[in-house]
Amino acid sequence: MELKHIEMAKLFVSPANMRAKGKLDLSHILPSIRARGVLVPLIVRPAGDEDRFEIVAGKRRYHAAFP
Repeated sequence: MELKHIEMAKLFVSPANMRAKGKLDLSHILPSIRARGVLVPLIVRPAGDEDRFEIVAGKRRYHAAFP
């Protein structure tokens, strides 16, 4: 595993994300993320040949931090 800083414009939610379907409920994590930021990194993987990355885990953190 490697820790990297990736530009927001290069991220998108993967269809393989286990919470990819349904309405987002951010009510219990939104106050914490607004107060402290994202403490647990998102898990991403390269998306094909492009310089983009798909979010495999962390969809709710992503949407709470960057509405």
